[in-house]
Amino acid sequence: MPRFLFLLTFGITIGLANGKQVPNFASADLVLGQTDFTSAATPAPPTTSSLKTPSSVVVDAATGRVFVADTGNNRVLRYANAGALINGASAEVVLGQSDFLSSTAKAAAADSLDTPTALWLDAGGHLWVADTGHNRVVMYAGATAQSFASGTSATLILGQPDATTATALNPPTASSLNSPEGLCVDSGGRLWVADKNNNRVLRFDGAAGNATGEASAAADGEFGQDQGTPFTTNVGGSTNLQFNGPTGVAVDSSGILWVADRGNNRIMGFPSAATISNGANGARILGQPDYNAGHNLAGLSASAISSPAGLYVDTANNLWVLDQGNNRAIRFANITSIDNGRPAASVIGQPDFVSSAPDLNAQKLDTQSAAGFASMFVQGDGSLWVSDRNHNRVLRFVTEDSEAPTVAISGKRKVTTKKTKLLIKGTASDDTGISVVSLQIGKKRKVAAGTTAWSFRAKLKPGKNIVTVVATDITGKVSAPAKVVIIRKTAP
Repeated sequence: MPRFLFLLTFGITIGLANGKQVPNFASADLVLGQTDFTSAATPAPPTTSSLKTPSSVVVDAATGRVFVADTGNNRVLRYANAGALINGASAEVVLGQSDFLSSTAKAAAADSLDTPTALWLDAGGHLWVADTGHNRVVMYAGATAQSFASGTSATLILGQPDATTATALNPPTASSLNSPEGLCVDSGGRLWVADKNNNRVLRFDGAAGNATGEASAAADGEFGQDQGTPFTTNVGGSTNLQFNGPTGVAVDSSGILWVADRGNNRIMGFPSAATISNGANGARILGQPDYNAGHNLAGLSASAISSPAGLYVDTANNLWVLDQGNNRAIRFANITSIDNGRPAASVIGQPDFVSSAPDLNAQKLDTQSAAGFASMFVQGDGSLWVSDRNHNRVLRFVTEDSEAPTVAISGKRKVTTKKTKLLIKGTASDDTGISVVSLQIGKKRKVAAGTTAWSFRAKLKPGKNIVTVVATDITGKVSAPAKVVIIRKTAP
């Protein structure tokens, strides 16, 4: 599990910060859509607790309510607080259908959905849904999203001029969409949409303030198409300018837009995406070594992917990728400064980075699909929710404190001094928290001041002093020791 890693150098301590994470090949602790971890049934008609090829899941930070895009049943379900859910829990509200027994996609209307895929809850509590089959994105206003009754109508529609149109225009315009899938809203209120069949990503500034069918509903920015023909072309390709069926989108804390370029088996990054010009080239790449010709084939390793779908950036700036063709979710750490082609740091759904076989249990996923979308979501506490679409379920994986803390001493490993006392300082880290840093000097054990940044003024005897430092986390796990040898010279 990642944490602060320290190098002891000449007076310099270098750290790499990551938050608490779900361990590799974790077992899920909760399943929705099924009563247990070995069932994958899809009842017809559906029920309050069933799912059919679910695509996305989000959890509201304020209320803890869970929203699931139940794609095969053409609906979105809302569940009670995540902390109170049990396996196979029933949903409390349905969107896109008038009741829990209906599943057929209806004609476009403010209260209907056709193959809903990606979900997003923005800072205002607005629920955004990629209504893929209707070639549009719909929004349920913040207050409504948390208190609506089943069958409630959307309050905003983007991609169509009104609530009853579902046309995919060709050639496209700045206001049209064609099978949108991934979406997200960044900290500045900008909506980003992976307009899959138009081979582009669109940016809508201040999206929640738009009005259905008005000029403000036109996109403000575009990636994936040439600068000379903004918003009117949909050519796909494999250069660093083009996409081939983009699906997931995510924006990290530094403003990099990350795009799952599904058909090219890669993740593309666009720094300062909110301000750069239309048609800008991708500057970052994951899943492939570079943008050179031929580097767009599917692969299976820590640095290769196959048909990536949903993306999510968590609060520790880890980029999660639903590597759909490999039946796994993988995590790329420290995404704001990651190198091109960097391997993933952890994997969920498979026992290692070279396995991809599906299975029906609490650990494995089955997400492969020629066209269907799947994604994941990370709660503030680090819990990972995954749409296991072919098993007709959503799984939750929780974080664990699987490793001991780390501790380091700043400065040299061997010090010579004439002083009788010397200040020793350093750092310590653990994903659950450090409770105490202690020092052993000879036979005496002392407690340092501070935890993640600690210090202690040691009293030295003449000659050789060996100082051993350990950190203890709040679960009682103890770090490997760090040592410094201090030679105190005395006058002849």
